[in-house]
Amino acid sequence: MSSSCLPPKHLLNVPIVMVCRKEIRDYFAKFGRQGGKTRAGKMTAERRKEIEQMKAVAVKKGQAQPDVASFWEMGTLRCDVCGEEFLIRHNPAFVDKKNAEKQAHWLEKVLAEEHEREKKHPDRIELPD
Repeated sequence: MSSSCLPPKHLLNVPIVMVCRKEIRDYFAKFGRQGGKTRAGKMTAERRKEIEQMKAVAVKKGQAQPDVASFWEMGTLRCDVCGEEFLIRHNPAFVDKKNAEKQAHWLEKVLAEEHEREKKHPDRIELPD
């Protein structure tokens, strides 16, 4: 097993199954999204690089997001106004519980502002560092 498949040293005692990015990419390139029209193998190099650099994202619960499937789920936030739930997910290399709590507060404000502007919540919101 190459070192790129191993978790960071500060996460060695965390029980999780880690898979190489290459193995994940190969799997989705071969099989694509189950039941979806889009195949992950058709992801552009620019989009793949953008996702690899992304540290944290909030994803609407129930939305298929195979490109961030390897991200760790840090918690769930429910919009106070409409009740929609968002999963806060972190890139495995940048997992930080305190940062996730700050991001949840930030996301709460963003969701409230969207209602004030009568704007629909997007399926995914990139979170600040």
